[in-house]
Amino acid sequence: TTSISGETYIASKVVDTNNIIKLAFNYNNDKFVMTATAGGNSIVGNSTSTALTSSLKGQWNHIAFTCDRDGKSSVYINGSTDTYGVSVNSLNSSQNLDNTGGWAIGGRDGHVSGNFEGYICNVGMWKGAALSQPQIKSIMHKDYAALSASEKEDLVSWWNLDEETATDGTAGTGGVKDHEGSNHGTLA
Repeated sequence: TTSISGETYIASKVVDTNNIIKLAFNYNNDKFVMTATAGGNSIVGNSTSTALTSSLKGQWNHIAFTCDRDGKSSVYINGSTDTYGVSVNSLNSSQNLDNTGGWAIGGRDGHVSGNFEGYICNVGMWKGAALSQPQIKSIMHKDYAALSASEKEDLVSWWNLDEETATDGTAGTGGVKDHEGSNHGTLA
């Protein structure tokens, strides 16, 4: 059995050292970590969840992270709020979490280390407002086809990650399809 240590990236966007968004899992303490900076200013500074219990390890888990401009952030594990007490710094109009293009799912774009050790499916990204706990509970066991019209409101991108497509989302190989937008991915 291979021993895994350190942080592994679930989803990340690294534009440069001043503009980073990452959701990672730290195998050293069994916690989820969220970090975001915009223009070199910390928006979320290494916020961590409570440690996963042994009953959650080795099985499918649904993880959701929300943050808003009012300084409120939450991590949901299997639909339950995991409050860790770290607030998101207030954003001004010049600080934006850019949620378009350049995202890496299951790793860190351009890096061979830090890849997530496990399976990931049904990844969605919304804009405009943080999803509520009832909304998260409603979508957590759905693929894109099962989402209702109201659940697709403000949805930017959705990747089922259950089939390989061409990098433009059409039939083929080497990519993954964005079912909502045009942020089709390339398999690495």
